[in-house]
Amino acid sequence: MRFNRLLLVVPFVFAAVVGCSPKCESLCDDYQDEDCKDFDHDACIGQCAAAEDMKDDTDKCSNEWDDLMSCIGDQDDICKTNELDDDGKFKKCNSEFNDYGECMADYCADHESRDYCN
Repeated sequence: MRFNRLLLVVPFVFAAVVGCSPKCESLCDDYQDEDCKDFDHDACIGQCAAAEDMKDDTDKCSNEWDDLMSCIGDQDDICKTNELDDDGKFKKCNSEFNDYGECMADYCADHESRDYCN
């Protein structure tokens, strides 16, 4: 299922968010500017579009998304947000990644026709 692959890309996935949170495309650019390991700018921008599509469809996961964006935006080194510890957990923003991933999985269970959910 492509959604499992999405969870691997989540650190690079950022939708345009309202309020004070960083914008998706801006964070993608930050990852690229810092030359983060295993980063794909085009995939990140594509996931921004998918997240924006989901936001247009529903406000589900908005709080989780805002929390994730805030956590990532608050890091001194954006590349560290995709580093895993020995247990396979993200060293930074792990609970925010998990909360958003679980919400996205629930959303995709009800919206399998979306390209980014299969």
